[in-house]
Amino acid sequence: MRPSYSALEKEYELYLKTNEIGVNREQRNVLARHAFMVAARDVYTTLEIARATKLHHATVIHATKNHEMNTFSSSMYIEFFNQSLMIMQRLKEDESFLSPEQIIVKENIFLRKRIDSLRAEVHYLESKLEEHSDKVIEHKQLIE
Repeated sequence: MRPSYSALEKEYELYLKTNEIGVNREQRNVLARHAFMVAARDVYTTLEIARATKLHHATVIHATKNHEMNTFSSSMYIEFFNQSLMIMQRLKEDESFLSPEQIIVKENIFLRKRIDSLRAEVHYLESKLEEHSDKVIEHKQLIE
């Protein structure tokens, strides 16, 4: 399960507002937008990122290709990228974006794992009970 496109869009708008990022080509603004796009690639497709940022998908590809160079040449880029990574991590951990069906699927997966764990525990306890039952029978025979 992954965060929705609308969650990305909201986070991007908040990111722009918080960091006072404009829509012009000033280097600081370009680096900030590129850092966000590259961080988002771990979770979203190129087209989803392009739609959320209201940019062409080729811009997202360009940002991805220039990531390594930007990390070496700009400490500002690294700060924006780290901030963006934290946003993406928060989005991945946030479950408020899940639809009711996705929540049910997630709970179902958890419950199936729990059932398997309990079955294994029951099997273990049954084998222990069998061992102890044999010992009880042996002790009764010794007493008689």
